[in-house]
Amino acid sequence: MGMLEDSVSLPALRAALEVAVRNRGGPGPDGVTVAAFAARAEVELDALRSEVLSGAWRPRPARRVLLPKPGGGYRPIAICCVRDRVLQHSLASELSARLDCGLHRFAFAWRRGRAARE
Repeated sequence: MGMLEDSVSLPALRAALEVAVRNRGGPGPDGVTVAAFAARAEVELDALRSEVLSGAWRPRPARRVLLPKPGGGYRPIAICCVRDRVLQHSLASELSARLDCGLHRFAFAWRRGRAARE
């Protein structure tokens, strides 16, 4: 299988859903919570997989939220729909697994389980 097929395999999508559940994020603009998505996981993940593989998947609009900053002002963030977050986690995991082995052993930035040692 290719990278896309691996990324949207049902086991990969289930693992990505577990990440989304652990992150305890809020609902996207569609109002679907992580718990509601997880309750219908098999149907939702199968539909998401089919959409991606057929080329029909399109990201849904994100919900914009302003978070207060400690020193004043606000930081805007975008909250994606749960289905889009699941796909993003799945793709990121697959990319990381495929690319990590090709990175220099002293490359630390944004790599899981790696940190620069002083």
